[in-house]
This record gives sequence, C-alpha cells and structure tokens, in this order.
Amino acid sequence: RDRDRAAPGASRFFDRMGQFLTLTGLAALIIAGIGVSNGVSSYLRRKREGIPTLKMMGADSGDIGRVYLVQIGMVTFAAILAGLVVGALLPPLAIALAGNLLPVRPDLALHPLPLAVSAAYGLLMALIFVLPPLSRARLLPVATLFRQDVAEGRGLDRPTLLAIAIAA
Repeated sequence: RDRDRAAPGASRFFDRMGQFLTLTGLAALIIAGIGVSNGVSSYLRRKREGIPTLKMMGADSGDIGRVYLVQIGMVTFAAILAGLVVGALLPPLAIALAGNLLPVRPDLALHPLPLAVSAAYGLLMALIFVLPPLSRARLLPVATLFRQDVAEGRGLDRPTLLAIAIAA
C-alpha cells in the first residue's frame, strides 16, 4: 500500500460504479433511440404524400433519402448541441447550488473528451435508429399515392361520376 492505493476496495468500487453508470447511460440512450425512431417514422408517415410526388417530379430514391436525412440531421445536430450545453453547464450549476453541502469543493473544469464521446454516441444512435424508417420511406413506390387516394375514398363521389358519364 502507498498513498495512491490506500484502499484498493475503494478503487474497485469506483471502477464498477463507472461501468454501471456507463451501462445505464447506454440503456437510456437505446430507449431514447427507439423513441427517435418512432418519431421519425411518424414524421415520414405525414410526408407520405410528398415522397411519391417528388418521385413523379423526377427525384430518385437517393435524392429523397438525402433530403430527409439532411432535415433529420439538422434536428439531430441541434439536439446534440443542446445536450452538450446542458452537460457542460449542469455540473457548475449543481456545485453552485450544493456548494456548502459538499465536504470537498470540486474544481470546475470543462472536460472536452467526455463531451465529444457523448456527442459521438448521440450521433451514432441517431443514425442507427433513423436509417431504417428513412430507408422504408425512400423506397415508397409512386403508385402508393394513387392507391392511398382510392383506399381513402378521395376519388370522385358517385353523383359526380354519374354526371360525367351522362355528359360523355
């Protein structure tokens, strides 16, 4: 034993606590990713009429994928930036609020490596959970637009069709 390893059980405890917190954070990130995937699916479902229209206007599946990936990417980067700001500002705020309650006053420092790792995890999870609904929307056939109109009954009603048939 020396002054750096006065209690080996404590260092083992802190290592395991760090692993537990990392696992908990990754589980929360996966759960949030499922929510992001559902949100993107809902957003693309609302754009269901626009995608075949873009294809009819000459856009190919790659163009459509890039358009929606850029839109979703901008929201993703805004969310990551907001998370980084909160992650950087929350510790000093907590120290300021609990300053006298802590037995030792922690030093305030900005730690760029954990923030960069957090941003990378956020970007990776966003890509993993955004690509499946985006690829489904990208492959939406043009005929879907017409099929949907017929299935929802948005075509001409019976009296109008009768009037057109009589006029013809």
